[in-house]
Amino acid sequence: MFDGLRVLVSRVHGFLVRRRADEELEAELDAHLALLTDANISRGMTPEEARYAARRKLGGIAQLKEINRDTRGLPQIDAILRDIRYAVRTLRKSPGFTLVAVLTLALGIGVNTTLFMAFNSVALKPLSVGGPDTVVRIERWFQSGSSGTDQYAFSYPEYAFYRDHNSVFSSVVAASWPFRIFAALPETDAAKSARLGEPEKATAQLVSANYFSALGISAVAGRTFLPEEDQPAGGHPVVVLSHAFWQRKFNGGEQILEKVIKLNDTAFTVVGIAPSDFIGTGVPPQIPDIWVPLAMQAQLVPGQEWLNLAGSYQVQLLGRLRPGTGRQQAQAEMAVLASQFG
Repeated sequence: MFDGLRVLVSRVHGFLVRRRADEELEAELDAHLALLTDANISRGMTPEEARYAARRKLGGIAQLKEINRDTRGLPQIDAILRDIRYAVRTLRKSPGFTLVAVLTLALGIGVNTTLFMAFNSVALKPLSVGGPDTVVRIERWFQSGSSGTDQYAFSYPEYAFYRDHNSVFSSVVAASWPFRIFAALPETDAAKSARLGEPEKATAQLVSANYFSALGISAVAGRTFLPEEDQPAGGHPVVVLSHAFWQRKFNGGEQILEKVIKLNDTAFTVVGIAPSDFIGTGVPPQIPDIWVPLAMQAQLVPGQEWLNLAGSYQVQLLGRLRPGTGRQQAQAEMAVLASQFG
């Protein structure tokens, strides 16, 4: 009991001083990044190459910050505050938009585990997702109450298991958190710039090949990903651009379709453009610049292994309920599957 009280007091303190702690963590990460960059320069790299290599070695800085924040504070309250801030911004932009209530259904699973699973109906109508009332977010809950990004984080093997063994979803999709990359963009007739061709910062998101089709999202130009672009690993270097990125970098010119761009020094072909009103499926939604098939993870995030490691929790999951399937039925089946995994 006293251990639990100490943890609670520590988390409350961490929540109250979270801004200062965030600033300290930011400074620590910047210092570590600078050290790695200097070490790379001393090995003969250019400053730009050195910074890029240092960021790759350090990994997902945003995820490191989020994990640190969750372990020291009250992630449930932080998540609620983030959602409220996002809702306020959305209402300011679209005052006629009616917020959809989120329903949580929690259940316990397994004998030798402390995990819980839950489903949240996802308010996806403003994201132009087809049939939003049948789309649910798959979440993981812990007896400790830890959440933040923890509740949404799954491994790719978990995704593949639930996708292949369930009978309640017509489709299950996986998506990473957006992360920073370096993109070298080609010059087109619609976009001429001295910077094109030089690496610049962008955000990317790795998604399962069925991500767009399962959510009912069609490309406004070109196409989205094909089912076969999930396999084999590294075999399909294709990307879909966000509408905002397309407009910003290429002035909405379709000449970019089938052109090659370099992401983290790997060549990818642009196959499609997402619609302007699709702003992602994160909590709160985050729109990346570029979507990439999860099968290309090793090329885009070298040095990390997501596709085969059950302990690498890098993706979020959403499912579309089959016609006639209720959330309680899905809840019951997923409880069984979760207890069987691993």
